[in-house]
Amino acid sequence: MFKKIILITLSFLLGGALFYFLTFKVSESVLIPLGMVGILIIPITYCSQAISKTNELKENTTLSDSELPRLDYTVDRRVKRLFLWLVFYVFSATMLIIMNYLSSSDIKYVKTGVLITGGCFGLSLLSVILIHKTIIEVSNFKAQLVQRDAKKKRKQDMLKDLSKE
Repeated sequence: MFKKIILITLSFLLGGALFYFLTFKVSESVLIPLGMVGILIIPITYCSQAISKTNELKENTTLSDSELPRLDYTVDRRVKRLFLWLVFYVFSATMLIIMNYLSSSDIKYVKTGVLITGGCFGLSLLSVILIHKTIIEVSNFKAQLVQRDAKKKRKQDMLKDLSKE
């Protein structure tokens, strides 16, 4: 948990510093390119894919009656977390758009907005890694279920063969 807090803080600070540097040190213009909103489409689609793959786990019919409620609880928790990431992406995109319109306003507000927007962008990039981890966990769980079913079927076939003899 402590590592995640450090990663989140670090990515926010690095994103804010990057945006600040790109906006005020590299370019004379204070405009934040709206293309950055387009870049946020990547984590949005990846998160949507993770939500659908995680929800597919509920369709499994090979689990026992005691396993299904535990799986449902775990899936619901993960989907809620992923949904919060989606809300965060919309917030980040909104911040980018607002900053684009505030660029002609007071420079203090613009600098603060650039730092916050950059921080949100850094968190968005970090979230792609976290979402990828979730997708890998879902794939591994599906593979374990397939292997368990295959093992169960082999065992039943062996018992059937033994009973014939």
